[in-house]
Amino acid sequence: DLYCLVRVRAHPLFARDGLHLHVQAPVPFSLAALGGTFPVPTLEGKGAVITVPKGAQAGDEVRLTGKGMPHVRGGRPGDLVVHLK
Repeated sequence: DLYCLVRVRAHPLFARDGLHLHVQAPVPFSLAALGGTFPVPTLEGKGAVITVPKGAQAGDEVRLTGKGMPHVRGGRPGDLVVHLK
């Protein structure tokens, strides 16, 4: 018999919810008030750019479709949910 013990550590930036990933982005006050674009990290390492709507509040979410975890059987990948902070 062969027993394998696998331990998975939590990622320092991303939290996983099924195929979806969640990340918190500290958005400057001026950008949240006036709106604009803001870079956020992705799994690929290169940052994606999100559009922060004018008048955004802390706790609002911006969803990037297809930037989450890949599906095991080749289906559509999950989303990256950015929580504005």
